[in-house]
Amino acid sequence: MKSLITSIIGTLISVQAMSQVAAKSDVVNVILPHGTSVIEKGNIERTVHTNFKRTSIPFDKENYFQSDGLIISFWDDKVNPEFNRKLDDIQPGILAVLKYNHDQVNFSKIITVNGMRFLIYEYEKDNEVDLRFQSEFDKNNRDVLGVIQFKKPNEERGQQYLQQLLQNMYHKD
Repeated sequence: MKSLITSIIGTLISVQAMSQVAAKSDVVNVILPHGTSVIEKGNIERTVHTNFKRTSIPFDKENYFQSDGLIISFWDDKVNPEFNRKLDDIQPGILAVLKYNHDQVNFSKIITVNGMRFLIYEYEKDNEVDLRFQSEFDKNNRDVLGVIQFKKPNEERGQQYLQQLLQNMYHKD
């Protein structure tokens, strides 16, 4: 009986591990929240334009996902050392651009999760919301940036998804 229970538990753990969606990154290891499915790179543009009037999701990256009304993308970035700036220095410039573009900024904050600092900001226009995040640069001048796009009624779901995503994200170094 004990070996049967051990076998069942092992099978459940294996099934759960296999159901996790993989993301590509040289900067972080990440486990995506349950219910996330991949959007193939060739389908991202059509998927976004079918569901939204505008987007800030770049179409030339590798990680595209969806989950219950949310479209998620994140990507690695690397800068020359002279352009490496702290999140506290980046934040005012981003907010100025959003204000200039007449986007309604819902919030902007810097948080620390798993020893990583992130700038998180949410803005909207015409009932469509972008929830963006950017990590602090690592010692190799790399960071990870991302966006979760959704309609205003999915705002709470989008914020919960980002919280789960960041809690499951760790520097590779």
